[in-house]
Amino acid sequence: MAQNKQLQTLKLFYHPFNAGEDYKGRRFDTILGWSDDELEKTHDYIQWLFPLAEESRAVKNSPVVDVDTIRWFRQSGTVPNMILALKRMLWFYGFEIRWSEDTTEVEVEVEPKIKIEPKEAFTNGTGRKIFHRWLKPHDHNHARITRILRSLRLFGFYAEALAVNQAFQTYAQTYPGVAKAVVNKASRDIWEQVATYALSAWGHNGLKEFDLEDGFTFTQ
Repeated sequence: MAQNKQLQTLKLFYHPFNAGEDYKGRRFDTILGWSDDELEKTHDYIQWLFPLAEESRAVKNSPVVDVDTIRWFRQSGTVPNMILALKRMLWFYGFEIRWSEDTTEVEVEVEPKIKIEPKEAFTNGTGRKIFHRWLKPHDHNHARITRILRSLRLFGFYAEALAVNQAFQTYAQTYPGVAKAVVNKASRDIWEQVATYALSAWGHNGLKEFDLEDGFTFTQ
């Protein structure tokens, strides 16, 4: 019963026309309006902006979505708010996202909010400034990025997850003049996996239907 109430609270919090509140009485648009420093130092909002199908090990009382809730997110009018949450967090990490549509499909691009070459991300002062929240060997923001990627995949934003992962991978690698990998390999590997693997590979029952929706095929 408590879980059902929590998921209803999540739906009201996320729905663009209901302006619901999270478990601390914070509204969706209030959180997105926080400064970068507030986003950095507060640790119990990312679980509401990007919910997952398992409990948070760091923050109790975080939403845990079930198959019905995932289906609701994929079919309801919450898409604009998920996009707004993604835009805000990418800006926080030094990126911006754009969509371009041709006659056949929508293409998603994620690029630095200030033009900079990948090889300059760590050595250039501008790169250090815009990427300083995450461009480190180890940081709690690496786990946040993993959560964002996983949540995007759960709720049907496959193309966005691929583009976000590619952007982080591009600017986190080792380049000439940089003595060692900027972001540890374990973080980079998990980003790649959660962005590209089938959801059912994560070990959750019932997610295969969403893999099929996203274009994955399976052999018997």
